[in-house]
Amino acid sequence: GVSHTFVTDEFYHSVNKDEMAAYTFYHGYHYWTTFDMLLDCNCYLIDPQGVEFLLSNKHRLSNGFVIVLVVCPLWKRIHHMRMRGTTWRLILSRVISDRKVFRRFEKSGNYDYRINM
Repeated sequence: GVSHTFVTDEFYHSVNKDEMAAYTFYHGYHYWTTFDMLLDCNCYLIDPQGVEFLLSNKHRLSNGFVIVLVVCPLWKRIHHMRMRGTTWRLILSRVISDRKVFRRFEKSGNYDYRINM
């Protein structure tokens, strides 16, 4: 499947929000999926805020889903960000905010499985 479709802010604002099954705004970018898109995929990746949005729409989904927490070591995340050209300043910002967001999610236990990479 397609991993990401990059769109402009104008396109995002033109999307019917009632069709969004999951949504999050993270580090300056809008991430979402529609109900139709979700029905056509086997796996959908999103951050904890997106999971909360998805769970709030669970009643509108005809098929069930499993929530998996994927834990990636810090060194691997930094390596991937450096490989795509992210500055050290942005890496530090991302690592700090990710830690806060994902630590809360981990403690909530609001997932079915955990995978350590």
